[in-house]
Amino acid sequence: MKVRIHPNTPELERLLKLYPPVPANKLLPEWYKKMKLHFTNYGEAMDSPTAKKCPAIQDVVNEGFILPMWGKMFFKTRDLPEGGKEQRWWVQNAHTHKDLDHWMQQHHPLQLEGMNMTKLIDGSILKIKYPFRMIPPKGYGFMYHDPFYHFRQDIRCLTGLVKSDEWGFITFPFEILKDKFEIDAGTPLVHVYLYKLQDEKIELDIGPGTEQEYEDAALVFEQDILEHVNYKTRKHPYINSDE
Repeated sequence: MKVRIHPNTPELERLLKLYPPVPANKLLPEWYKKMKLHFTNYGEAMDSPTAKKCPAIQDVVNEGFILPMWGKMFFKTRDLPEGGKEQRWWVQNAHTHKDLDHWMQQHHPLQLEGMNMTKLIDGSILKIKYPFRMIPPKGYGFMYHDPFYHFRQDIRCLTGLVKSDEWGFITFPFEILKDKFEIDAGTPLVHVYLYKLQDEKIELDIGPGTEQEYEDAALVFEQDILEHVNYKTRKHPYINSDE
């Protein structure tokens, strides 16, 4: 499955070569790369799994791709001599000859009314324009998400689903988590996941389980506990209770 990525203008071609999107499994969080799959719990007869062994965490950090920061971003809050505070920000990159307002824009406070997030002093939030266009295969879209498991402490991007197969342009709104910080070029900015577009509405079937469903659930749980595996590490199918 191919995702097409290209600069918005010819002058940005060198920038794309320097800071291209990267498969997520090639830009894993440092803690994840260093962590072992098991730790020794001396009160137990066997080693216990770490967070790295969790199949849900494995999938979320390995799937999709990462958009790295394409320049160095600075943010600073300072006290004014006459009282009050001032906030300033800028993006530094020798390959983009555009004013700051072209790359860094704001959402007006009235666009954010009732949203419980950390905002700028004037009640707005910043959003950064991505300089490259991304086109998924027809019938697919992108989910843009903050790279949560990198556990950064400076900004947090807002999650969004975009039907990108015909559009492909994007800006990333984010909240500020610190009064002063620098983000180096190449730092993970956004984690992107591919999803299949669909018109069908989800129907929730909520109610008590059947005897068969209860029996199947107990059997699956028991098999995994006894074999010390999960749905990803199993080497053979589950045994159905009706076999």
